[in-house]
Amino acid sequence: FVKQINFYLNTKETVEHSKIFFDTIEVLSKLKDNGKTLGIVTSNNVPHVKEVCEFLKIDTNLFSVYVGNEHTKNTKPDPEPVLKAIEFLPTKYNKNEIVYVGDALNDCLAGVRAGIDAILLDRDEEYKDSPYLKISNLWGLINE
Repeated sequence: FVKQINFYLNTKETVEHSKIFFDTIEVLSKLKDNGKTLGIVTSNNVPHVKEVCEFLKIDTNLFSVYVGNEHTKNTKPDPEPVLKAIEFLPTKYNKNEIVYVGDALNDCLAGVRAGIDAILLDRDEEYKDSPYLKISNLWGLINE
């Protein structure tokens, strides 16, 4: 089943329907330039994510860590994917030095269950009653 899902996720049509938000490249570049280590934890597979990044002209070297569904048995909100990303980090950090930014409640819950702070990227104000620190765009990571 997972192989079939991954097959359809990785089609050219699926990649070409991907869109980028106005703030993505500039904010990620600024964070990286400021010495932050960036990673992607996704329920998709890593080859698909890298293909989407390349299609959207996002430098895949911005990210030091990629964790996809091929790396873990469990998916978010289970903490396993986040903990795997922490394990893969090129430098060891204390958990209080790591923040997980996600655009869904399951993302934030996975971060909290992994013992790290979580920030909810709520671009469309879907989660008015969320218990997590919220930002409406990625500039909130720079300006706060």
